[in-house]
Amino acid sequence: MGHSYMKIRAHLLWGTKYRRKWIDPEWRLSLFREMAAIAERHDSRIICAGGIRDHVHLLVTWSPAVALSTVVRHIKTWSSHWVRENIPTRREFGWQNGYTAFTVHYRSVGGLIRYIIDQERHHGESSRVGGWIAPRFQRCDCASASIAGPGLLPGARETAISD
Repeated sequence: MGHSYMKIRAHLLWGTKYRRKWIDPEWRLSLFREMAAIAERHDSRIICAGGIRDHVHLLVTWSPAVALSTVVRHIKTWSSHWVRENIPTRREFGWQNGYTAFTVHYRSVGGLIRYIIDQERHHGESSRVGGWIAPRFQRCDCASASIAGPGLLPGARETAISD
């Protein structure tokens, strides 16, 4: 075999410190975009992000040359720094210690994307901000026709950051 191919994905989940309801709907999408930018700087990509006031869910893919724990550490460290620097009412913001990670089979990606971007409805939060899908994945076949149909995935936003 002349080359190797790997496509690894994980569903990540972690909460705010003490599960405080610190993630306001007004800046939640900006936080997800910042997390995606941080991931890109560390040889990984966030496919989609969702969450509510006290926790986030991410679907990520990363280089096998980088440990998943390293990717998570960078996203958590730099995103909490971003919140403290950019949101005046959240100078004490922080994430809980630890995280949860599940590997994701490629056949489960479509349903998982819908689950992640629909966290507000799942938890009964009424802000209706929705989740975030990376632009490069908005029009992919990540979700089979039986799950989300072709084209733009439900909940995807055309206004998300550009590729």
